[in-house]
Amino acid sequence: MDDLSAAFTAGADEHAPDKVRVNAVLSCTDLFYKTYKIREGDGMYVSPKTG
Repeated sequence: MDDLSAAFTAGADEHAPDKVRVNAVLSCTDLFYKTYKIREGDGMYVSPKTG
């Protein structure tokens, strides 16, 4: 999806974009961190203080 389409969809759709809906849920589960050995500094890491 290009930037213009993403901006339009964000303003017209009540749901979060697919990437956010999936990644936000995964980044909140301990099993995800354990399974994929996610550590601080990794792209999918979310600090418990900010998550």
